[in-house]
Amino acid sequence: MLNAEPYSTLASIGSEHRIDTTKKLCLSLQANGKSPPQKVCYDWRELAVNDDLQKQYPVEIHNRFSALQVTNESTTENYEHFININKEVMEELIPKVDKKKRPQPSKDPLVQIA
Repeated sequence: MLNAEPYSTLASIGSEHRIDTTKKLCLSLQANGKSPPQKVCYDWRELAVNDDLQKQYPVEIHNRFSALQVTNESTTENYEHFININKEVMEELIPKVDKKKRPQPSKDPLVQIA
């Protein structure tokens, strides 16, 4: 805030109360220059189509999680391990979605004909 001043709008009727204020603000928005990491999308449709992947995915999660059940940890810590294991197995087994570039509308043959 650069400046804030009260002034009296009721001075003409003899009131001493200050009602209105004027303010000058200077707002500066700057980006830090870092772009957020791009989100990786996985092709979950492959899990519905591929029978081998349907069998392998839950087995991998079960094997990794059962190895962690030996330790006596709280339920919250077990859940965090389960989430991490699920991410690891997903990164290993589920294929990533290929990014497709959309063609420019100006390159469309129908637009070039018109």
